[in-house]
Amino acid sequence: MTPEESRLEQAARLHGPRVLAYLARRLDRREEAADLWQQTLIVVWRKIALLPEDDDQAIAWLIVIARGELANHRRAKARLLAATHELRQHLSTLARPVEEADHQHVHDALATLSDLDREIITLTYWDSLSSEQTGLVVGLSADAVRKRLQRSRAELARVLGASHHALVIRDPTESGSTMSWQP
Repeated sequence: MTPEESRLEQAARLHGPRVLAYLARRLDRREEAADLWQQTLIVVWRKIALLPEDDDQAIAWLIVIARGELANHRRAKARLLAATHELRQHLSTLARPVEEADHQHVHDALATLSDLDREIITLTYWDSLSSEQTGLVVGLSADAVRKRLQRSRAELARVLGASHHALVIRDPTESGSTMSWQP
């Protein structure tokens, strides 16, 4: 073991419980303290030459580093919460796929398609992907996607027509692909 490794091990053994307690008291979830202690030790290792020899100074120095890691943790958590809030706000503005009970016939009609054809239909009409983009997602050429779309639309029209519902589909090659069902 190198002298630096020995110093780190000694500091961790001697002061670790106090630094860990310091961190745990300042966190909402006490189990995060161990992760922050590990981060603190990484910083200490990088700065091992600055670790004071005096135990009183060493504990204070370790707590300064732990305090910095705690601040980093809080900033990261705040950024994550802000990003999550922003994402939730954005998702709430997006159009939702047809899920209402009065559209059960649509889901039933989609269920008659193969998994691949159903995925192609929903990627094209609900997620507004082009044939090229849909092809990349499902591993087919754009031409194959367009051919499957043509057959799937015909099948959906047949199934929905049999249940006295009209299917309104606009060609996906036009901008703003739409697919809707009217009773």
